[in-house]
Amino acid sequence: MIGAVNAVLVPLLAAWPATAIPVRATAFTVTAYDVELDIDRDRELVKGRERLTIRGDDDGLTTLVFPRNGIEVVSAATDAGRALRHVETDADIHIDLPAALARARATSVVVRYRTIAPRGIMFHGDAVYSTFDTCHWMVCRDDRPGEKAPLTLSIAAPTELTVVASGVPIATRDVGDGRRWHVWKEAVPSSAYLYGFAMGKFSRTARTHRGTTFEYYVTEPGGLDATRMATAFADDDRMLDFFVDRAGVRLPRPFYRQVVVDGGAAQEMSSFSILGRELVDARLADASEDWFIAHELAHQFWGNSVTCADWAHFWLNEGITTFMVAAYKEQRWGRAAYDRELSLARKRHEHAIKAGMDVPLAFAGEYPSLKVKRAITYSKATLFLDRLRQTMGERAFWRALATYTRRYAGRAVVSRDFQRACAAETDQDLSALFADWVYGR
Repeated sequence: MIGAVNAVLVPLLAAWPATAIPVRATAFTVTAYDVELDIDRDRELVKGRERLTIRGDDDGLTTLVFPRNGIEVVSAATDAGRALRHVETDADIHIDLPAALARARATSVVVRYRTIAPRGIMFHGDAVYSTFDTCHWMVCRDDRPGEKAPLTLSIAAPTELTVVASGVPIATRDVGDGRRWHVWKEAVPSSAYLYGFAMGKFSRTARTHRGTTFEYYVTEPGGLDATRMATAFADDDRMLDFFVDRAGVRLPRPFYRQVVVDGGAAQEMSSFSILGRELVDARLADASEDWFIAHELAHQFWGNSVTCADWAHFWLNEGITTFMVAAYKEQRWGRAAYDRELSLARKRHEHAIKAGMDVPLAFAGEYPSLKVKRAITYSKATLFLDRLRQTMGERAFWRALATYTRRYAGRAVVSRDFQRACAAETDQDLSALFADWVYGR
């Protein structure tokens, strides 16, 4: 936590004219985030104070550039409080460092900011929670999914509400105005898009399976008592065992939290997931409708731990996870369930074909819609992995997946990394298959 937090952000430390934006903006890596959020639910206003620890990747770093995403910077300063010049364009935030930073040297900047109704935060009646677009409610770079850093996240919430966030709770502090600061720390370096939180009037239950604690949070009142929650998540032990067996590694943490809120959300975060009550109700009506639980749990391995280095390789996150849901369903519900998932993938892939966008899996261009993007990165990827499984055979395919997951756990990957892991487990030449499906040549 970044020291004491005022309910009202300090005024701008200094004002500069919007002159030409500096061009000397060389590469850097964010090595740690420390974020404090003060959220006004009624006005959907988010005020933040954030310390970013920066490492220079080239000599002569003078300017930090971040996507703006609707964020208004109130001030920027050094740790010592020296004001830093900052310029905002429609697209970016530019912050000048007090002196050029050499390669591998570190420094920190403190940014105060505000944003109204940001994309990436859902303001529901029963809860406020984040979804995917992290860099719209905190200063970070959403073009670098493979950049991983630890996070300390502090949130001011009414005392009657519970906060769940990335990592583990480390402190609380009442501030005397009916609110309490909740401090959470994610020590496992994680991609910024996985940072998240939820706050609401949650009830909590928990159980432990083979050293992993499952925690469940549901908003009250919601018609989901402890018995119905236990029924909805009855297969978590089986799912975890299946994914651990196929991955060849344990969960990165000895716990996993699932937070149930109104609506149809299904979103993985670092160490927890947000799940919509509509999906839970469907699962209670039909036990085989478990895809959303399996999908978000699988992401703790593929996507969260092993993460695409850039969005062109996003299929390594979503495609492997979607395929693993089908594989789990095969083990749990039989071959017909697997075939049904493959049939759904073919139908969804057909949408991209009809749109003239049957692009390779490692596609770096723009998609015309989210539906088309998912048709490739989720569905075409699932079909490719099924073809790869058939080509390599059961033993070689699953050995390759475990090798890939163990080798790159906690790291960022590109498609060639997965290809190398597969090639190492078979005598077959897979180059034409990868060229056709993944690279398009």
